[in-house]
Amino acid sequence: MFDLDRFISDHVTKRQSSMFLEDLQQNREKLQNKIQGKTVLVIGGAGSIGSSFIKAVLPYEPQTLVVVDLNENALTELTRELRSSSSIPVPVDYVTYPMDYASGVFSKMFWARGGFDIVANFSAHKHVRSEKDIYSIEALLYNNVINAKKLLDLLSEFPPEAYFCVSTDKAANPVNIMGASKRIMEDLIFSYSEKFPVKTARFANVAFSNGSLPEGFLKRIEKQQPLSAPCEVKRITAEAKRKIKDIARPPKGMTEARAILNYNAFVMGEHEYYQMATGVSVDFRDISYQVSRTMKRLGDRLKKEPKEKIGGAVVDRYGSSKLIRYIKNLPIAPISYVRTRGPKYKNPLIQKYTPEGRARIHENLAFDTRMLHALLRQEVHSQSAAYADNRLSLFCAQYGKCAVTGQVFETLGDIHCHHKLPLAMGGKDNYQNLIL
Repeated sequence: MFDLDRFISDHVTKRQSSMFLEDLQQNREKLQNKIQGKTVLVIGGAGSIGSSFIKAVLPYEPQTLVVVDLNENALTELTRELRSSSSIPVPVDYVTYPMDYASGVFSKMFWARGGFDIVANFSAHKHVRSEKDIYSIEALLYNNVINAKKLLDLLSEFPPEAYFCVSTDKAANPVNIMGASKRIMEDLIFSYSEKFPVKTARFANVAFSNGSLPEGFLKRIEKQQPLSAPCEVKRITAEAKRKIKDIARPPKGMTEARAILNYNAFVMGEHEYYQMATGVSVDFRDISYQVSRTMKRLGDRLKKEPKEKIGGAVVDRYGSSKLIRYIKNLPIAPISYVRTRGPKYKNPLIQKYTPEGRARIHENLAFDTRMLHALLRQEVHSQSAAYADNRLSLFCAQYGKCAVTGQVFETLGDIHCHHKLPLAMGGKDNYQNLIL
């Protein structure tokens, strides 16, 4: 029988134990004191990351474990897996609820139990592919932001000892709605840090997790189904045509301006994704030929020049192209105008996918990475996620040295992150306004 865990250890991660094993062993007593005898609520606990969190927490013997997830079958499978494992102690007070954490029923359960000591929320829209139309985007925003605030307000009535909420790497300088929603969520939860301790972590794509491409391949193989390898040219062409049709005849609830915005965002996103692909301009030329035929649906509305001078991201990026068009002074990004650029001075030996490559990355950092790790683990209270991110970026950019004296930071106590323009005078937590 195929052993997925062994396959991952032997061929993917190429290690037999967790990267965090040493840290867990060193801090076992602290974790035991924090978790043993406590009540734990895990929202979205039937998913890949949520169930892994549960399996990591249970050895520390919490008194209560309540798991909430919309997937009833996944909750059943989680329970079977936990009960079947002799190495995982399951508390007597273990309950699963197939319910929406933003529902009134959830609130009743929460109040009846008088809150929880530890709350972990893994419920979220995590994939960019969730952005299909205005309805899916509305559902995404409700789950990632509005429902998250409802939960935080509920937690304020019974403040937990610890609250954790999962985020995504796409929240860093977001270029899509999903990433932006998670960035808003990060700032939102940190605004509650004065009421109870809050933490978050950004996950990148987790290989072999539910919904991941490798997991999808395994399911197709198991069911003896073909592996889909969609042609990107066909996909981009079909999606561009659909969005142009939305401009020509906006669906109910969508304005023409919104349809144009959706089309421009799609074109710019594809250009951004493929900007380092050699020869991609040939593919976009073929795409443009197909799309231009659909563009004729817009008829006389398309103009070569705007009625008046305008600016904005689309004009800044595509204004020099002769193919840019305008509708009611709104620019339409030319899909064929893709400007590629190659990575400069890239050494193929320096990469994050091999132990040797990662070692070379660390060698080039030119500062003590142990201090960076300590700074990363240091809790930043009453500050935004942008402040915490930019503080780490500044430490790296300044090579671990004080920007004023040039002296190397030797302890965390030496590091102070200052606002050039104070917050009280309108300053912000952006990178340009901070200094170490």
